[in-house]
Amino acid sequence: MSRREFFSVAATATVAAALAACKPETVVQEVERVVKETVVVEGTPQVVEKVVKETVLVEVEKEPEAKSAAEGPVKVLYGTWGDPNFLKPIEADIAEFNEMQDEYVVEVQNVVGNAQQHYLTVFAAGAGPDCFFMLDSLAREFAVRGVCAPLDDFLDVVGGDKARWYPELLKPYTVDGKLYGFPQGWGADSINFYNADLFEAADLASPIDLDDAGDWTWDVMREAAKKMTLTDSAGRPQQFGMEWGGGWQSYFPAMLAYGGSFFDEGATTFAAVDEGATKGIQVWADIRNVDKSVPIAATGTTIPTSQTFPGGGVGLVHRGFWFIGYMITGDLPFSWDLALPPVGDGLRGCTGGSAGVCVHSQSKAIEGAMQFAWHRNQESSQLRMLEQVADMSPVAEINAKLAEVNPAPINWSAPANIIEHFTQRPYRVGTTEIFSKHIQPALDTVTQGDATAEEAMAGIADTVNEDLAKLTDEI
Repeated sequence: MSRREFFSVAATATVAAALAACKPETVVQEVERVVKETVVVEGTPQVVEKVVKETVLVEVEKEPEAKSAAEGPVKVLYGTWGDPNFLKPIEADIAEFNEMQDEYVVEVQNVVGNAQQHYLTVFAAGAGPDCFFMLDSLAREFAVRGVCAPLDDFLDVVGGDKARWYPELLKPYTVDGKLYGFPQGWGADSINFYNADLFEAADLASPIDLDDAGDWTWDVMREAAKKMTLTDSAGRPQQFGMEWGGGWQSYFPAMLAYGGSFFDEGATTFAAVDEGATKGIQVWADIRNVDKSVPIAATGTTIPTSQTFPGGGVGLVHRGFWFIGYMITGDLPFSWDLALPPVGDGLRGCTGGSAGVCVHSQSKAIEGAMQFAWHRNQESSQLRMLEQVADMSPVAEINAKLAEVNPAPINWSAPANIIEHFTQRPYRVGTTEIFSKHIQPALDTVTQGDATAEEAMAGIADTVNEDLAKLTDEI
């Protein structure tokens, strides 16, 4: 089911209000009634019913916050997802918080599987953890719909200052001037990872040296990629200059570098028809279709490992910050390093997303939930996050310590400084559906060489503008 359908079901059946006064057995009956009335587009009623029943029953049986001292600390449930390595710093945060005070005890609820679908389900049913880790766009959607509690008053009590965070990272968690989430981490989509051995073998200056000289541009990068693309005597590809992705997130940095974007600043108008946007899209597509500097798998086949960046057969790749963890822990047979994205028409294009910690507005332990959410944003927690090299800190002075907590001998100044050129991915509620329905299919025609960027973007402009006009969230 789509987000809109989940929330429509919740509104139509007034699930949240009904569940608040129900006993567990009545909750099950109410959920069964809602599921029977639901028109399921994707998935099955049984799947939805199972998730809602299990979660709602847990939430209904949670003890209220008001307890006597003899009954012990109030339980706070922290929702997140991730593999064991991702959970390690969270578990350390929980242990530290539980040790430093005795009024609350935090427990973790790790979602296995599709976390986004899980939270859409449980929050639509009026349930969910007391505080939770959430990606930017969905956190904003929850805030707009009243799921998230405003945090400004709490921030005033603890003496917190919004200036501690990078301003760009506050935007998705701010609705009508109020803060609904503490930025917890962020990652850029377009850090340049380059194979230093291949650059040297091709007698090319490194991207770092080129950047220091003011010469690291998209044109220079493109020529370097062509020089590192090699074939054998029969014309079969042996090595490529770049890895390349065709998703809209991959196109976005190139668009920004040439002064373009998908939408205007308020995400009210489709701007990808503008010259800078179409130029960036076309440059990225031409690296694939004209230069042929990237590996393209034939239908029904996969690209050989030797022709991927980790396999050593690619000179350069634009990847998110998360990829650093894989590179550091991998046993790689070549030298590599990091560089900032290249410059287009005098601009660098770097975009990405963030994650934050939000507090459930209906939590029975809301004070404890806010305290733990704030604890996760303090230095000890942020340093643990940096140590796992999965995300960068949203706090400037802590992010500056990146090289201290990650001693790998690479250019840590690139991810530390990329925030200066960073643009948050579009986060207006409803734009995710517009990307999936209209923008990505149009970009696919450019990726395949079936249309130019100008043709593809012009072809969807009216439809996208019509859908943007229907959105109610304003940024």
